Amino acid sequence: MMMKFAQRIGGDSLKWSMYLTKKSIPLSLADSDFTVSDSISKAIIDRVSEGALGYGVDSLQLKNTVADYCLRKHGWKVDPSWVVLTSGISLSLNIVRMMTSQMGRPGGLTSTPTYHRLFRYAGALDYEEKRSLLAIENGVWKMQYSDILGQIDKKTGAYFLCNPHNPVGRSYSKSELEILADICLSQKLLICSDEAHSDIILSNNIRHTPIATLSKEVEQSTITLISPGKGYNISGLNVSFAIIANRNLREKFNKLSDGLSSTPNILSIKAADAAYSSSDAWLSAQLKLLNSNHAKVFSIINSIPQLSMGEVEATYLAWINVENLPVESPQSFFDNYGVYMSNGEEFSQKGFLRLNFACNPEVLDEALSRIQLACRSLR
Repeated sequence: MMMKFAQRIGGDSLKWSMYLTKKSIPLSLADSDFTVSDSISKAIIDRVSEGALGYGVDSLQLKNTVADYCLRKHGWKVDPSWVVLTSGISLSLNIVRMMTSQMGRPGGLTSTPTYHRLFRYAGALDYEEKRSLLAIENGVWKMQYSDILGQIDKKTGAYFLCNPHNPVGRSYSKSELEILADICLSQKLLICSDEAHSDIILSNNIRHTPIATLSKEVEQSTITLISPGKGYNISGLNVSFAIIANRNLREKFNKLSDGLSSTPNILSIKAADAAYSSSDAWLSAQLKLLNSNHAKVFSIINSIPQLSMGEVEATYLAWINVENLPVESPQSFFDNYGVYMSNGEEFSQKGFLRLNFACNPEVLDEALSRIQLACRSLR
């Protein structure tokens, strides 16, 4: 199967809207430029052709599809009753914060750099969010367990895990997750695991491990957040799932969701079902292309003296070290040469830029040429 590329210039793409005014190639926002699978397109078109688009029901079929997907992809036996349909992972993160606050522990901990919604906006909820810095060990970003343990206090109610980890591109091993889980269990922390990028595993030697699969005890202490948005390029449909095995936690989550989070709309439900049930061939073709794009980015970035990056195990995001670039604002510097990347400070890490390589290889070639030209201008 050959991947097809969407024409996003001039449309309603948030990422590509800047191209019309700045002419910079946007390799920033984490969505892809690939057209969705034929199965997803057909599911949406067929539903629209029914004519009526009124309120839909909480889809039992979709919950069964999610459970089947978890078993097929991860060997995780999920009861469909554990699956809560939600309209976005970001909102679910705040619902978890509200849960631990009601339990008398209005604080959370996460490891940075990470997706900004794991640590930002907590202030509006009067929630204390602590951050433990990842560290590079032998070229690999690692959680610092002693620091994580040392940051936990009586207010800390949850650890917010990002796995695969955006933006550093890690897919944590079972042994790494076991150490983290032991800490969380010993400190009676709820584990909230954002696994939005779990479909984008680039390395053939790695299999994604949902932290909830480590043991029944861990499963009962974990809320796992997943979505077909990243893997199947339907983020704009705002459909996601909270998988909560613990009945008490699930009831608390549902109670707090009432009035804050609506069920995903009828079109997103159809799209998600098609993504998880009949888009495997499309996903495989995407991963093949992403691996090729990653190899190109890795080679060229590391050939530039002022830049460096590690290997990306998962996600389609390159985390580029620009600390040796002698400019005040690396993001603005490359933007002036026609490439727009995300600023590392958005993820709580100065000296880095995030590059999204989920795009047409020809677009990527042009962007990398512009990056090379920009760096040569500094010699």
